[in-house]
Amino acid sequence: DERIPKVLYGDITRIRQVIVNLVNNGVKFTNNGSVIVQTKLLKRESGVATVQFTVSDTGIGISKEDQDKLFTKFFRTGLANTIEGTGLGLTISKRLVELMGGEISFTSQLKKGSSFTFELPLSIKPKNPQKVESSSHDEDLTNLKILIAEDVPINQMVLSKMLKNLGIENIEIVNDGKEALEAATNGENEYDFILMDIQMPKLDGAQASRKILEFYQGDVPFKIIAVTANVMKDDFVLYRESGMVDVLSKPVNIKMLSHTLYKHIS
Repeated sequence: DERIPKVLYGDITRIRQVIVNLVNNGVKFTNNGSVIVQTKLLKRESGVATVQFTVSDTGIGISKEDQDKLFTKFFRTGLANTIEGTGLGLTISKRLVELMGGEISFTSQLKKGSSFTFELPLSIKPKNPQKVESSSHDEDLTNLKILIAEDVPINQMVLSKMLKNLGIENIEIVNDGKEALEAATNGENEYDFILMDIQMPKLDGAQASRKILEFYQGDVPFKIIAVTANVMKDDFVLYRESGMVDVLSKPVNIKMLSHTLYKHIS
């Protein structure tokens, strides 16, 4: 929408997480067709622009009986055996939108697709301008070799782009936990880090990490970092027990990624 002001102020981390969660959800449930993100200016008054964000897909849709349970944490569709459940990501999205003073809703038609819409009040003027800190150590990262284990193409692209912006060019990508296990144990690759998504098909990230830990008998020659939206206390315990040294909370930003890599460089 060209009427939206070119500069708006809000919680970019939370907004990005909501959009990424909704897009990931659309991608997972759309085998053919498209996932479209649109924005629209609803109103502008008293220095505040109310912007509507819509993520629509042409996927499998949601049955009427499932729609009432959609935003519950442990909700899974009837395809849960072949596709990851949607509940946690949507629950987080709903909570984040509400924390930003907005509302989220959806419409869906079985076998035709779904449309998720959230509205946010965004300030036209900055409330608390902050300095962006820059790192003077980017050159220290350039020789790293990193494996990204992630099943969602848009997440692969975002992580890869951020790593390249940090000067890291030696990047490999695998699409599930089984491929991550094979790449990590075949003896052909000397990784410094594996960025391991948790919710992946065939073998989830925690299972893959545990098998890698067992393969190397506890002496893993690289560091495994969980990349996930599941950041509850019990989740952290599971990741540590699986051999992961740290957790990056989705959506990952470049400052967070850089800080975590520097922290674990020997």
